[in-house]
Amino acid sequence: ERRRLEGLGFSGRGGIEVVANGVSRAFRPAEAHDQEEMRQVARRYALPDRFLLYVGRGNARKNIPGLLNAFVQLGEKNVQLILAGVGNLPKQHFGDIIKKHGMSGRVRFIGRVPDQDLPLLYALSCGFAYLSFAEGFGLPALEALASGVPVVVSDIDVMHEVCGNAALFVDPDDPAAIAASLRQVITDGALRRELRTRGLAQAAKFDWEYSFVKLVDLIVNLKASAL
Repeated sequence: ERRRLEGLGFSGRGGIEVVANGVSRAFRPAEAHDQEEMRQVARRYALPDRFLLYVGRGNARKNIPGLLNAFVQLGEKNVQLILAGVGNLPKQHFGDIIKKHGMSGRVRFIGRVPDQDLPLLYALSCGFAYLSFAEGFGLPALEALASGVPVVVSDIDVMHEVCGNAALFVDPDDPAAIAASLRQVITDGALRRELRTRGLAQAAKFDWEYSFVKLVDLIVNLKASAL
């Protein structure tokens, strides 16, 4: 985002200071949640034992067709794809891809998930996919990292800023590469453990209290320089 603003000529005399989003402490690994609540959420959404998760809108830049085409190539028959929150484009928009490849039993759109259920949904997943062409920040990827879930994201600047070294980065225009990375996070136990460790450390850098203090300091310094 800094580079985008600088490219549009908004850098100003003092440059651009970035104050990142934080991530709610409600997002945490599975073992840190109440296990009965986990079971209730699994039943409420009829979740399978193993599923990949997407959380977000369904507009064009989110690249849902790319994710679906990658899932076709994944080849893991006992893994489902759960898409939550998809709000801009109706489920029917993606129906042709799903029907063409016979995935109606393996791809599910569960709509908007209440705030109290969302952290548990992340924690129950075996991997998170976020293959947008462009993002302002990409909060769902950060929520997944905080949940101890291995993440596959687009190889774009903002995702590197958010995920650091804690995710697998892929070309969002390459379904085969996306499928290969998804297969890795599902099947490679050592990689899953490594991404979990890195992900929790990366998510810990995004703290709302720190962001608030930094923002207040910037405002105070800005006012002082204007006097």
